[in-house]
Formats: sequence, structure tokens, C-alpha cells
Amino acid sequence: MSLTRFKKYLAPVIESCYLIFVFFVAQLPLRDFDIWFHLKSGELFLSKGHLVFTEVFSYTAEGRSWTPFEWLFQIIVYLVSVTFGMNSLPPFIAVSVVITHLILLRIFRYIFNLPLLLSILLSFTFLVSTYEFNTVRPHTMAYACLTGFLLLILARIVKKKKWIYYSPFLVLFWSNIHSSGFLSWAFLLAFALALLLQYVMTKKIEPIRITKEFILLAVINGIVTLLPPMRS
Repeated sequence: MSLTRFKKYLAPVIESCYLIFVFFVAQLPLRDFDIWFHLKSGELFLSKGHLVFTEVFSYTAEGRSWTPFEWLFQIIVYLVSVTFGMNSLPPFIAVSVVITHLILLRIFRYIFNLPLLLSILLSFTFLVSTYEFNTVRPHTMAYACLTGFLLLILARIVKKKKWIYYSPFLVLFWSNIHSSGFLSWAFLLAFALALLLQYVMTKKIEPIRITKEFILLAVINGIVTLLPPMRS
């Protein structure tokens, strides 16, 4: 086997081993007490067959307006817990962490063409810095959505791929998992501004073309984040 062919097979093996490592170390104990609120909310929505837009868990605030921003996450984790048991929740969330780091590796390797070991080092640095936040809460799944969205943006700018046009589907899922879905249009507008500045300095047509696409998609994704049940 030639050295080139050996390296071709070695890289996926190293990546896979690293992601398996991430899967196991990301499984934190169920020590975040918010999980009980999320589980009970999921149970409530499924038992009623619809979302609830008034407070039902607080004695003093009962009946007040409440927007269940994280309803999809709550239903998912409730179904996972009753189907596979509570001990299945840390591995379930660890899958989201693995997806986040898989996307990060794609950004480092595919978008920026960084060496494999450097890409893994950067991913590991992110893992260490966010380790304590890998709990069974919706923001963990939101990390995967955020990194996936950044991959779509960067692929459009660097690789000329138009995957960003699929972003409203990702944003629809993201917005109903966690309220940080608004970052979708915020990031698009931020990148649009940077591309506009690039156009002003270089007078190249491509940056202004992508700027128009990003502004249009920012409007579309902004509308998606405001769709029900984000508002009742």
C-alpha cells in the first residue's frame, strides 16, 4: 500500500476514534435539575395533545402567558426517557456533542484545509472549554445547529456551495429546540456586512452577489424564527 493511500484511510480512522472519545467523555451525570422541568413539560404537551401557552407549574404565576420556546427538545427528551430509561439521556445528548464536533472538523478540514491533527486539537480545545455545559438541556443540541449553520455560510463563501438555501429547514428545527435560533439571521446579516465591506474594498462582483443572498435568507430565516409556537 502506497503512503498516499495509507494516509487516505488513516485520516478517517483517526477522526472516528476522536469522535468516539468525544461521545464517551461528553456523557455527564444528570446533575442539572432543569431536566425535570423539561421532562414534565414534554409529558404535559403530549398528554394534552397540544402546546400550552400559560404557566401551569408555578403556584404564584399560574395562568400567566408562557411561550414554550423549547417544546421540541422537551418532547424529544421525554420520549427518549420513557422509551429507553433515564440513563439513556446522557448518551443521547452526547450524540449532539459528537455532531457538533464532526461539523467543526468539517469546517476546519473542508473549509479551511487545516491539517487533521490541528483540526482535532482545535476541536478538543472547544470540547474542554464547553465541557461543563454538555448537560441534558436544549442548548447542547443548539450548539450542533449553530455549528451546522456556520458550515453552510462558510461553504457558500469559501467553496461556492449553495447549501445555505436549505438553512430555513435547519432554522425551523433549531428555533423550536432553543430560543437561540434568532442567531441564524443575525449571523447572516453580520456576514453580509463583512462581504459588503469586501466589495467596497475590492470592487469584485461575487461578494455583493452573496451579500444579496444572505440578506434575503436573513429575512426568510427571521420569519421562520417567528412562526408558531415561538409566538402564540
